[in-house]
Amino acid sequence: MSTSSLSHEISSNIVQDALAYLLSRPAIAVTTSLLILLVVLFRRRYPCLSLSTLEKSFNRLEDAIQMYKEECPPHYYSTFHEKWLKIKGDFSSLKSAHHGHWDPVWTLGYWKLRMDHVRKMVACYERCEDMHKALQRAIEFYRQQQDSLHLDVYNNPLAYTV
Repeated sequence: MSTSSLSHEISSNIVQDALAYLLSRPAIAVTTSLLILLVVLFRRRYPCLSLSTLEKSFNRLEDAIQMYKEECPPHYYSTFHEKWLKIKGDFSSLKSAHHGHWDPVWTLGYWKLRMDHVRKMVACYERCEDMHKALQRAIEFYRQQQDSLHLDVYNNPLAYTV
């Protein structure tokens, strides 16, 4: 018997035993299901709980902005510039606050600040994601305009001769 088939058999036995245990005790099955549902709902409400997740979203947005600047004319960028500066400032302040002074964990002040910090991170994350989607749509729209123009020139070359 190979190692992979042995590990597959062991893992399937563990899953079968776990399912049999849960099904034999309905209260545990219901509790487990509710806990899983709560985790899913919590993650949906708070998609970004760490600075590293926010940083990944921010870096992805920076890349999209760079692509937008390379592909689209400079005057197009002004529509996104103010939003970008706001997000960049918010991200910088969240990053510095994350490394700043926190009260001891057992105090109410710590948890109030922590939840406020998480709310701000989630809001910044959502703004990053929204702006990223808007940039992607704008790039795609600009590409379609260019393709349409090239197709138009190809189909009707006399209209575009000087």
